[in-house]
Amino acid sequence: MHRFRISCRCSDRECKYHNHRATCVQPGTQSVSGVTGGTATFTIFDGVPGYTVISNNPAVAFNGTAGNGTWNVASSGSSFTVTVPAGAVTASTNVALTVRDQAGTTVAATLTITGPNPLLITPKTATVASSGSSQTLPFTISGGVGPYITTSSDPTSAFNASGTPAAGVWDNTTSGSAPNGTPITVTFPANVAAGTVTLNVFDSLVPQLLRLSR
Repeated sequence: MHRFRISCRCSDRECKYHNHRATCVQPGTQSVSGVTGGTATFTIFDGVPGYTVISNNPAVAFNGTAGNGTWNVASSGSSFTVTVPAGAVTASTNVALTVRDQAGTTVAATLTITGPNPLLITPKTATVASSGSSQTLPFTISGGVGPYITTSSDPTSAFNASGTPAAGVWDNTTSGSAPNGTPITVTFPANVAAGTVTLNVFDSLVPQLLRLSR
């Protein structure tokens, strides 16, 4: 009678067993920011060497070049590196990485790509009373993926007093402001008429609306 030893040099549970040893991926899970991008390295142990790794989402988790979701790993103890580009996702997502050894047995690892925090504007709304003097109100933009561009639907009633790049535009893409906690100041002229102005705040992914009553 032959005796076979089942072994696994990984601490993770993402293992499948052959008659000889377990094929393991270490670590079984990793996380990379989908905002800044980065890389994650996994190591394969045991099984029958000569492994193929396949990403189920090669558009955001790939081997060096977007769309290339396959790695060939020759030997036990060797590693493969997954690349995630900056701005890869608008919301957190998991990518499955399937490792197949020469015996056809598969084991999975998971790469979590974290998305940006929600785009926020503080305060969300503001009311400006008519006055004989011009008025200013500060707002703060955070979350999403900066830098940001803000536009006014009515630059004569709510505007960027600096006039740069225009009265109806606040352009933080060139100002060097920090992406999170970016301040803008909205100016209202004296004796502003009643109505509603919409500020459209754009990050590099999606717009969000801020309505100002006046």
